[in-house]
Amino acid sequence: MKKSNRTTILLVIAAVLLAVVVMSKRISFDNRDIAVIETSIGVIEIELFSEQAPEAVANFLQYVNEGYYGGTVFHRVIPGFIIQAGGFYGNMSWKEGHEPVNIEPNNLTNVAGSVAAAGNNAGVSSHFFINVNDNRRIDGDVPVFGKVIAGMDVAVAISNVENYKRAQPPLNNWPVEEILIKKAYLK
Repeated sequence: MKKSNRTTILLVIAAVLLAVVVMSKRISFDNRDIAVIETSIGVIEIELFSEQAPEAVANFLQYVNEGYYGGTVFHRVIPGFIIQAGGFYGNMSWKEGHEPVNIEPNNLTNVAGSVAAAGNNAGVSSHFFINVNDNRRIDGDVPVFGKVIAGMDVAVAISNVENYKRAQPPLNNWPVEEILIKKAYLK
């Protein structure tokens, strides 16, 4: 057998073995951080902007890695605006999180599918929201830290469930039908 034929055969075998290893180990050459949120009505996948919003991503991942979001609900749903989760159980009781941290808003935009940390003057903790529409009027007010890359139809469906529109907080915009987060994890 000629040397060039042996070299070709060895290269083909090496390529096949590499393909088998990649497929069997599910090795990913894509180094994006993807968070998966499994809800009672579907799955939402979020690409996290680790480079553009490192503090906000680190805060969110702390809760994801602790399993914090499992058993909580989307507690604020506003059609054409946002869906918010991250701090309440279905019985409307508060879920204790870590102390709020100060995370400065960034220059990322609140377009449909973007994900941002929700907070108040004390800072942000576990709460996050998904924009279901372009909401540029809140740009600069909240730290955007990701975008929905799969399951936007689920987010829109959540935003359209009936809610308590005229109730007092925390019931205002609380869904009549419970939308449970079963679990959240890194893909």
